[in-house]
Amino acid sequence: MSDIEVLQGLRNHHINDTYKSERISVVLTRVIQVLLQGENEQPHMLTLEELEKRSDPVWSTVDEIEGYWCLCQKGFILPPSGYGFMAKERPDWKFYGSRPKGV
Repeated sequence: MSDIEVLQGLRNHHINDTYKSERISVVLTRVIQVLLQGENEQPHMLTLEELEKRSDPVWSTVDEIEGYWCLCQKGFILPPSGYGFMAKERPDWKFYGSRPKGV
């Protein structure tokens, strides 16, 4: 799935909560900024401590083959499904500040 398809999925996802709908436009803007940066280095995996301080989008992976953008607000992760969780509840998931190359 391309980054554009991910963004379209987030944009088209049904949002019931007013807070989420207001935040999604801010976060999508940040995602676009990250995509446009074109980083040359592989991003490092974020620690739980870094996630708890973060209020930006994160790239998440479970199996190292696929991944997707999630919203992160002080360690609370909101994936495209809309079913949020605390990052510490998913020890097998890996989170990055930008999309790793090759994923």
